[in-house]
Amino acid sequence: MAHQFSSGVFCYNKPAWHRLGVVVDGTLSAREAFRMAKADFLVAGRPVYDSDMKAIPGYQAISRIDTGRTLSVMTETYTPIQNDSLIRIAEALREDINIDAVCVLSDSRKVTFTAKIRGAEGDVVPGDPVQQYLVGCTSHDGSIPFQLLFSPIRVVCQNTLSAALGLASNKRHRDNSIRIRHTK
Repeated sequence: MAHQFSSGVFCYNKPAWHRLGVVVDGTLSAREAFRMAKADFLVAGRPVYDSDMKAIPGYQAISRIDTGRTLSVMTETYTPIQNDSLIRIAEALREDINIDAVCVLSDSRKVTFTAKIRGAEGDVVPGDPVQQYLVGCTSHDGSIPFQLLFSPIRVVCQNTLSAALGLASNKRHRDNSIRIRHTK
């Protein structure tokens, strides 16, 4: 499945193109949206063992605390950034944004939210609406840094996340994002 969708919630009674996840009328608080999307989990680094059950120095298994499921094996310099950081950013901006979507992708390896920016919508031409979104995302496998970016793309799957990240990395849009690497 190219969409790599694991779970999610979509607001304003507007489902994603893949028709997966929970659809709600209106919007939700960031914390409630993350809870309904099953994106409010914590991760931790745990020792990695060889076949003789000896810890392998310099490596850690990044695992979900609630399920124990290993999401990736990273070097010891990798520092997980919790999904709660995305929640707290959205909560801090609650007067300026409305949560539109929260998605868990790639079997919990990536988490993203999309929020409508209040007052940032309009028609390119009559009947052709455009909405500006704030997108927040992180990974627990080192595939993307923790990021916040502005985008006209509603992120609902891996395909749309890739499109939003690609647009943000374009020279003309590079100043419209913040990236934090998962290192100490």
